[in-house]
Amino acid sequence: MAGSAIGQALAVYLPVLKNFTTIGLNNTTFNLHFLQVSFGLTMSLGPVTGLGILLGFLAYRKL
Repeated sequence: MAGSAIGQALAVYLPVLKNFTTIGLNNTTFNLHFLQVSFGLTMSLGPVTGLGILLGFLAYRKL
């Protein structure tokens, strides 16, 4: 979440940080007349978010 916020804040100055990709499952609903179940998961990834994930992984490996 912090990577996305930083990326959007800095995108004004560095337009390359504006490139976001959304991956995941859109909301899906199952209606069984007596029960309605909805689920979905989406994630927005940008350059700064990817960098944060990579740095977090490297820091975890150092422990």
